[in-house]
Amino acid sequence: NWLLLLIDKLKILKIKPVHPKLFVKNFMTFLKISLTSETSNGMKKTFLGLIFLFIIGAAALFLVWSGAWFHILKVNGVRIRTGAYFGRVSGFEHYRRTTKEELDENAVKRGIVFSLIREALIKEELAKFDISDNEIKDRIEKELNRPDGGKFEKATEKLYGWTSQESMKFLIEPQIRQDILAERLEKDGKDFNEWLKERLQKADVKVRYLPYVWQNGELVDKPR
Repeated sequence: NWLLLLIDKLKILKIKPVHPKLFVKNFMTFLKISLTSETSNGMKKTFLGLIFLFIIGAAALFLVWSGAWFHILKVNGVRIRTGAYFGRVSGFEHYRRTTKEELDENAVKRGIVFSLIREALIKEELAKFDISDNEIKDRIEKELNRPDGGKFEKATEKLYGWTSQESMKFLIEPQIRQDILAERLEKDGKDFNEWLKERLQKADVKVRYLPYVWQNGELVDKPR
């Protein structure tokens, strides 16, 4: 838990890694100085041990940071990586700094987790309708090609600090998927909100590393 909290704070502060070439250059210089003939064997072993631990720690940190290793949620067996959560949290922090608006941090983060669960259920249902990725891409392009599409991208970048790709991933694509599902459900005489309420009740959700638990279709604070 402490590692995820650390990554959370680092992402909020927008701390970026050193360029790989510069990092390697500095690391090799340090290694050369540390292992000179004037260094005792005991010191050399200590340096090598520290270097090994550093490499292992850096690799683990990168995997958590990128969301490529740990998953923060599991919805009906589908894993949701930490990167999906932290990307949205970073946007929320940027929004708060930009607008100076007082927001309930815990409520916002709970809302982010809930939105990830909802998106996973929507994706699962869309797969049953055999909706192709091309159809979703066409809808996204249509949305972006609207006269005010450029203004939308600039607004999200200013408010949330997201790139156009991040805005598409965190905002546009989830909304397009929801719209498509709502249209398909309506053709079958079903209401999207009623469908979602039912699916949330039946969903098998497991939350990791965060102070929440899933109970009866709702995300609640984990008992202390």
